[in-house]
Amino acid sequence: MSNTYTGASRAILLEPKTGVFDTLVLCLPGHTQKPEEFRDAYLASFGKLDKVAFLIIAWRAMCADDREENVSKTLFMHGHKMLGLQAWEVFLWRQYWKNKQFKKFALMGHSGGSVIGSVLFWLDPEFSTIVVDETAGQYIGGSSFYHDKAPCLWKMKDEIYDLEKSGRDTLRVPYDYDSNGDRRKILNEVKAFWKEKLLD
Repeated sequence: MSNTYTGASRAILLEPKTGVFDTLVLCLPGHTQKPEEFRDAYLASFGKLDKVAFLIIAWRAMCADDREENVSKTLFMHGHKMLGLQAWEVFLWRQYWKNKQFKKFALMGHSGGSVIGSVLFWLDPEFSTIVVDETAGQYIGGSSFYHDKAPCLWKMKDEIYDLEKSGRDTLRVPYDYDSNGDRRKILNEVKAFWKEKLLD
């Protein structure tokens, strides 16, 4: 996908076996995490969910080093936020698929992706459900100048991460979808959540 403001964006689409789906989960990886790594870590054990597809976004410059800080600082000095640009990128992907008449949209994030998803969940009511890990709540601040440096949101961070008050379906899981080394248990909970909330 390409857009005047965001440039070219890449993502991986995982379709159900039938190739027929009316629900799309937009997946937001964490720092340094490639779409393939997100897929293998969190989605591979799901198998295929009937009529549900997963779109895993490939972030640019979300590398947790000087390169990310340089991009974030440059945007900041010109009145923009890297976090806002990323949220807009996800919105554009959602809008693209909405134009293809899909019924439901959801978000699933890890680490920095959970931060982006939490902000976007409040901005775009088209997302009916969200799954985030516990990293969300530790960002939008700190000493680094990474993608989440957004002083305008700092005073609202507690409200942003209180997703349950949105009135929509939310699931918060341990960091990295892992509970004392038992990732399978957490992923089974996520799969059950998707089945309950997304499948009619």
